[in-house]
Amino acid sequence: MEKKYLVFDLGASSIKTILFHFDGKSIVMEVLDKFENRPVLINNTIYWNIFELFSNIKTSIKNAVVRFGKIESLGIDGWGSDFCIFDKNKRMISNPVNYRDKDRVLHSEMLYSILPKKRIFELTGHIYTPLIDLFQLYSFAVLKSPEIKEGYRYLSIPDSLNFFLTGNMINEYTRATTSALVDQVEKKWEEEIIKIFGFSRNIFGEFIMPGNIVGELSESVCEELDIKAVRIMACASHDTASAVTGIPVSKEEKDWVFLSMGTWFCFGAETCEPVINDNVFSAGFANQAATEGKNLLFKNINGFWIIEKCKERWEKDAKNEITWEKIIDLSDKSKPFASFIDTDNTVFYNYHFDMPQKVRLFCKESGQKMPGTIGEIARCIFESLVFKIVYIVRSIEQILGYKVKVLYLMGGVTQNSFICQWIANAVNSIVIVCSSQSTSIGNCLMQLKADNEIGDLSEGRKIVHDSIRIKEYYPWDCEIWNKNYNDFHEKIIRNKEEIKFNP
Repeated sequence: MEKKYLVFDLGASSIKTILFHFDGKSIVMEVLDKFENRPVLINNTIYWNIFELFSNIKTSIKNAVVRFGKIESLGIDGWGSDFCIFDKNKRMISNPVNYRDKDRVLHSEMLYSILPKKRIFELTGHIYTPLIDLFQLYSFAVLKSPEIKEGYRYLSIPDSLNFFLTGNMINEYTRATTSALVDQVEKKWEEEIIKIFGFSRNIFGEFIMPGNIVGELSESVCEELDIKAVRIMACASHDTASAVTGIPVSKEEKDWVFLSMGTWFCFGAETCEPVINDNVFSAGFANQAATEGKNLLFKNINGFWIIEKCKERWEKDAKNEITWEKIIDLSDKSKPFASFIDTDNTVFYNYHFDMPQKVRLFCKESGQKMPGTIGEIARCIFESLVFKIVYIVRSIEQILGYKVKVLYLMGGVTQNSFICQWIANAVNSIVIVCSSQSTSIGNCLMQLKADNEIGDLSEGRKIVHDSIRIKEYYPWDCEIWNKNYNDFHEKIIRNKEEIKFNP
């Protein structure tokens, strides 16, 4: 008998609703809805519009039930930062602040003077980027915001939406570990950090692990939507952890790594436990929880955010839509390896309205030719991203002590075949492209586990392998890519500290 499971995959720019059909042996997915997730700028603070997200989710649930009948369960995953704070009456104090808000970076140096970067890593195994929750909470403390004074419960965005649906306040573990507030060795909230900043320990609740039941749709939601109760399952609510869950790798396969490509690129390896040592810290890697007690040794890099913001500016200037196909075509016709940027320079993190100008100025200040046309700027960004991937692949090889044999690619950017081939060429390894919906697949697998349809992750990954078509890329032109990588390394990586400017 076929069962149906609903997945909500929250991205920084759009939200997808996907229905999975499971017949006991294989899964078939069907995209039902896709709606925008646009941050709102109010008085120089950037917020997420969580009310619109919740409204769209309810509409999607209603439509799915009307169209397909019984839905066994649903699960929500999302990006790895941002949260809501609720008061003692369980009312949200304010809209969640976007991770690109200026106050996080503004107060980060002050935080480091109290809690050095390395101490954060030693306590939590996590990285010290201002984009994560720790820095937003510290910003609240500095500003004496009501969230700190009146806060009763901290919930991530997926946790908050689960609460809106069920009335249950629970912290899903994989997403909690991305906050830099969790001792990942002991699997508990890190009290030393909480005490330092005056956070109330009580606002951090109990953990729920992926593959368990959060609850059912509340009576009020069921009455509003005029449907029967649906169970809400805990998937790996951090989208990267869900994406890795959905990789069709066999239990016996070794020496593989992953790269999830979207607005952010998240690269890493699945390990049995957190890897916390000086080599990991120096290389800028961090740890976060995965499903079934596993760990992800990972590194985030600024992904398609830069080219997405460029596209917005180009369309504004042209007063017309510019398709990705057009951008790729113009890039392909531009001179290769003409100039590079450091995609992780902080100037590219912020919410800019003229990103192409930031790219041009970076190239100028680093002594390179300034790209001018759409094609030149796009090619500069694409090649710089590929070379940044090479750099982090070589870094993790040194940490783990083995040569990467297979690189699994996930995420929407994998639909750009030229990027996939360039990565294979530059890294000089086999690239296997998983489904562009790997995050949703991983979400579904944990729902299947919570529903006792599969026993463990290995069984689920075998189902994915048998159900979903994959594509392989084999490297060529490796010498050309290696030569130009050396040029990138010399101009960008080695001179990283010298490239500083105020655009």
